[in-house]
Formats: sequence, structure tokens, C-alpha cells
Amino acid sequence: MRSCGEATGSSRQPSFACAAVGLALTGLVVAGCGSGTQRAGERNGGRAGADGGWTVLRDGASSITIGHPRAWSVQTFGRYCRRIGPGLLVSNVREHTFRNVEIPYGCTNEWDLGGLGDDYVVVDVSVFSSPPFFRPDQEAELPLELDRFARPAGPSFAYAQIAHGGRRYSVRVWSGANASQEDQRALVRVIRSIDLAPED
Repeated sequence: MRSCGEATGSSRQPSFACAAVGLALTGLVVAGCGSGTQRAGERNGGRAGADGGWTVLRDGASSITIGHPRAWSVQTFGRYCRRIGPGLLVSNVREHTFRNVEIPYGCTNEWDLGGLGDDYVVVDVSVFSSPPFFRPDQEAELPLELDRFARPAGPSFAYAQIAHGGRRYSVRVWSGANASQEDQRALVRVIRSIDLAPED
């Protein structure tokens, strides 16, 4: 598989939404805020297969635990855009640092997916300080199931806005049209592995 270089384009995707009311937004925009600190995880070049064993990551900042293929990359981020984060990205894309789409006079939770080709798999799990009209009515049941996520833009994007343990979370998933069956199966397992610790 080829290595993924620096992102050069922008792929528009729905951002945060409330599954309880079936509302999808084209992007969350907040004026007058900066982006959070990002730290890239392992980045080794090329596409990472899902057959090299699994590992489990506990992110202390967000209290999110997630399992993933050992060869996949992890990128964590802090709070940004006032309502978003902390959280993490898990992906089969390596040698790449994901960045938010830049907009004038504000910030957005949209990730720039330009330049990734068509075989990527990306999972974003983050704390989300949602306004009252976005809040789900019930606590989420774990494990999460990808086939129950909303898909407002077709098979390439899925999301769930959930509440668990006193916090609210956004889980978003992107997959390229030519993502391998192996990576698609791994994606289902990644989503099922997500554990969300109660707020202290």
C-alpha cells in the first residue's frame, strides 16, 4: 500500500448530530476559538493491515478505552472549538497527521480527509459538551454496534451521539470506497471495543 502524504483537499462530512432526533449537521462551527493540541501515534508508512495482533488503549484525558489492530495509528487531541474533545482518532492510515478543516473567524470539528485515497478507515471518539437540544434521551448501551449508527451521507460515513456515565460523546466513522474487507471487519470490532468510563 502507498504511504499517505500531507492532506491537500477537503472532504465535507456531517459533524455532530443527535441520534435521538435524527438531526445531522453539515458542520459545527464556533467563532473565536483555537484548535487543540494534537499528538500523532505510531506512523510507519503505508496502509496498516488488521492481521498483526490487537492492542488496547486507555486515554486518560477523555476516559475512553478502545481496542485496535496493533499496526493502525492513533492520534489524540485535546479540547478545542469550545465543545469538542478531548478524544482520539484510530485509523489504518499511517505517516499522516489529521488536521481540522480551517475556516475564517472560527473553528470546526470537520477533519480534512483530502489526499487519503479510497482505502482509508478512520474512527473519531471524543467527548462532546452538547447543547441541550442535541442531548440523547437515554444512556448508551455498550458494546456499541456499527450497524446501528446513523448514515446520513451513505455508506462512507456513520455516527452516533451518545451519553454514558455522566458524559456525552460523539463517535464518527469514515471508510473509503475501497477499504479492504479485512479493515471493514476490524472496524466493527474497534467500535465494539469502545468503553467509556464514568465521570469522576
